[in-house]
Amino acid sequence: MEIKFDVKMTAQTMYDFMLYHSYRNFQGVFGTFLGVAVLILAVMTFGDVSTGYTILYLAFAVIFLVYTPLGLYTKAKRQVAMTPAFKKPITYILSPDGIATEQDGNKAQAKWSDIYKVRKTKKSLLLYLNKVNAVILPVESMDSQYDDVVACIREHVPENRVRIKDQAAPEK
Repeated sequence: MEIKFDVKMTAQTMYDFMLYHSYRNFQGVFGTFLGVAVLILAVMTFGDVSTGYTILYLAFAVIFLVYTPLGLYTKAKRQVAMTPAFKKPITYILSPDGIATEQDGNKAQAKWSDIYKVRKTKKSLLLYLNKVNAVILPVESMDSQYDDVVACIREHVPENRVRIKDQAAPEK
């Protein structure tokens, strides 16, 4: 069976990928933990330390908890705007042979055996080709084919590499 759909990359979809990728590793978890810890420190020591220290603690909390996600959003917007391939829709074709992409007469193919892992975010299916690079398949682009896409992935990618919690298409 062949499943075909078009994807127009958006800043929101790229941001969703970047958030997932950044906060699912040690550095992201540690940064969040540190931000929360410094915020708690600021609240607990308020009045016991000088105002300068309280402001410093709050500044670090803002950097870890607010600045990082905002920076990722800015980076996502810039990446989508500056990448020529994202200007036009990309056609994805899932078949027993793998995942093919087509755009402006250019074609590329990845075999199912090339898939390192598959993860699900709120907005996308991420088919990682290595630890950093992924094929981003926005759920909204699949429309009614979401369940077929998930079934195809589950059929061709080893179970231990796939983490998709909900099989049914998410509500829009």
